[in-house]
Amino acid sequence: MIRLLFYTLVAFLSAATMAHAGFIVGAIGAVASFIGSVGVIGQTIIGIGLSVGASLIQRAIAGKQKRPEARDPGVSLSLRMGDNQPITFIAGDYATAGRRKYAGVWGSEGGTPNAYFVDVIELSNLPQSGLNGVWVDDQKVTLLTDEAHGEFGFPVSEYRENGTDHMWVKFHDGNQTAADGYLVDRFGSDAERPWHAAMIGLGCAYTIVTCRYNRDLFSSAPSMLFELGSIPLYDPRKDSSVGGSGAHRWDNPATWEPSNNLFVIMYNVERGIYYGDQWIYGGQNLSAYRQPIANWMAAMNEADALVDDGNGEMVPAFRGGYEFIGNERPLDALEELRLACNALLAEVGGIFKVQVGAP
Repeated sequence: MIRLLFYTLVAFLSAATMAHAGFIVGAIGAVASFIGSVGVIGQTIIGIGLSVGASLIQRAIAGKQKRPEARDPGVSLSLRMGDNQPITFIAGDYATAGRRKYAGVWGSEGGTPNAYFVDVIELSNLPQSGLNGVWVDDQKVTLLTDEAHGEFGFPVSEYRENGTDHMWVKFHDGNQTAADGYLVDRFGSDAERPWHAAMIGLGCAYTIVTCRYNRDLFSSAPSMLFELGSIPLYDPRKDSSVGGSGAHRWDNPATWEPSNNLFVIMYNVERGIYYGDQWIYGGQNLSAYRQPIANWMAAMNEADALVDDGNGEMVPAFRGGYEFIGNERPLDALEELRLACNALLAEVGGIFKVQVGAP
C-alpha cells in the first residue's frame, strides 16, 4: 500500500504541465468532479499529493532559514562607522551609504566659526567604474558636473541658494595614486586627526562631501546614499579566445567592463574576485572548466533578452547588483542573486551549471 501511494504520488506530481490562466476555471470543475469519483483511497492519495506540493511551494517562496548573523539583502541606508568593518564592493548597479572614515570642520564665514563641514565616506574596497547618482535625505540630487570646484568637487544643484553653493561632492574611484590635496591642505596640520599625504586609500572608492553652513538647509549632517557603477567584470561572451567575440581575457582585468548582468556577476564571484594578484572574495583559483562556457553564456544571453517593462520600454529581463560584504558567505550572496533571476544553480561533481527563466 505504501509503495502504491508513493508511485501514485510521483505520477500525480510529475504529470503537471504548464497551462494558460484562461483554462483555470474549467480545470477547477474537472478536478472537483474527478476527486469526487475516485473514492476514499484515491482522495487520500490526492490529498497527500496536494499537501506535499503546497509544502514545496511554501519552501520555495520562503527560502532557507537565514542564519542569525545573516544580513538582510536590501540596500543599507545607514552610514556605518568604525574601523572594524568588513571589506565591501559593489557588482552591478547598486547603492550604499558607505562608511565614515573621517569628518572635520574648517573656516569661518560671516562670523560663523567652522563654517564648512567635510565628510569622507568610503564606498568600496575595490575600484568602481563610477558614481552614477547621489541621494541626500531621501531626495535624488543633481551634480553639476560641468561646474566642478577646484577643491570641493561638483556642486549640488538642489543646495544652491541665491547663487551660492552649500554642498559639493567629490568622488575618487579607487584608482587614485596620491592623497586628496584638498584633505591634506585643510586637515594635514590638524593637531588631533591629521590627514597625511600617505592616506591615499589605494584601491578604495570614496567620496568627499563638503557642506557650507546654512541653518535653513541643514539641521544636522545630511544623510547620503551613493549609486555606484559596477566593478569591472569578465564576460566570456566578449572573449574571442573561448568562443565569444571581443577583447575580454580572464588573465587581463584591464580588458574587463562593468556589467549588471546577474549571471556575469555570479560567474565572476564563483571564479573569484581579486585585486591584482590578491584574492578578495568568492572562489579561489577555480578552473574555467568547472563553469561550462556554453551553459553560462546561454544564461547570460537569457538575462540580456529584452522584455517589456509594462510601460512600453524594452529592458533586459534579469539585471541588478549587490553590495558584497566580506563577512557574508559567498554561497549566501550567490543565493540572493539566484533568487533575483529565477534561476537554478547546481554543482555536480565539481561542475557548476545554471538554468534561468523556467517557472
